[in-house]
Amino acid sequence: MRAFITASFHPAAKARLERHMEVAHEDWRVRQAIYFDGSKFAERIRLLGADVLIVEADLVHAEVLESCPLRMIGCCRGDPVNIDLDLATRKGIPVFHTPGRNADAVADLTLAFMLMLARHLPQVAETFQGGGPAFERTGDFLEMYNRFTGVELGGQTVGLVALGAVGREVAARLRAFKARVLAYDPYVRQPPEGVELTGLEELLRASDFVDAAENRIVRIGDHEMLSVGWSNHTPWDTPRECSEEELEARIDALAAQIEDMETAIFNIHVPPYGTGLDDAPELDENLKPVQGGKVMKPVGSTAVRDAILEHQPLLALHGHIHESRGIQKLGRTTCINPGSVYGEGTLQGVIVELAPEEVRYSLTSG
Repeated sequence: MRAFITASFHPAAKARLERHMEVAHEDWRVRQAIYFDGSKFAERIRLLGADVLIVEADLVHAEVLESCPLRMIGCCRGDPVNIDLDLATRKGIPVFHTPGRNADAVADLTLAFMLMLARHLPQVAETFQGGGPAFERTGDFLEMYNRFTGVELGGQTVGLVALGAVGREVAARLRAFKARVLAYDPYVRQPPEGVELTGLEELLRASDFVDAAENRIVRIGDHEMLSVGWSNHTPWDTPRECSEEELEARIDALAAQIEDMETAIFNIHVPPYGTGLDDAPELDENLKPVQGGKVMKPVGSTAVRDAILEHQPLLALHGHIHESRGIQKLGRTTCINPGSVYGEGTLQGVIVELAPEEVRYSLTSG
């Protein structure tokens, strides 16, 4: 047997595998390329004479499965979404993957973000860049002290939606901080020690670190924020998809409740159409990426674009399209999509600081 590994692989794990078979390792991070083109990937596999394939991000579809004599496929991801499992099953090729691979890393980063928010660390860091402010009177110091005083996680109630691999690791870390941990997961009957199962609505109401903002206006300091988690229709036909007309009506109904649009925030899952924040791989009739994902097309919402152009809030926050990390302006509105590459163990986000009529931001990755 000969293995061809394109995933990042620990040297010790590679050494164990080499005790059982020959190994060719071409780490995609070192190569700085992903095999989106199945024919080129298949050619490389055949050239190496590999019958065991271990991948992370490369696409393993019909071009590979039909032309390479594979005996086994490994996928170093929590979910092997880049492999045609139906075809592999029909051909009798076993596929193994790594559920929970990134659980510790994601749990660590989750606690880091919670501590950062609880202690106002981004605001503190920005304030003290270049030496910090000069205090001319006691009141100046007290004002800053009160503004930056945070909270301890101990005694706080933290809600976790789902108790999968990540949720359980987050819960374990929160217990060490002496926090009360609530969890909602309809598939769990016996929670980990120290975790209380509860309904979703109760969890959202009781948690100190969650504000259920969907379909209502919430205040963030001096700013009003509307939140819409729905999107226009996609090829995947997922829950909370609707027509552009219905999406427009949902946004307009919330926008009508905002008192000061000059300082408002639109928190809308789907990005505005044609802004570069909504470019995704074009799919063929079989829902496969055209030319291995090299052809991109805008898939955002025209209703969201029209709403932003009409109402001109200060800030618009979006997600939905993982590949389109970036910032764009629509009129006076700053529109941000932090993107996502969580399948590779990387969480992307954005830290935003709002002045009355100014948006300062920093894209994050870790």
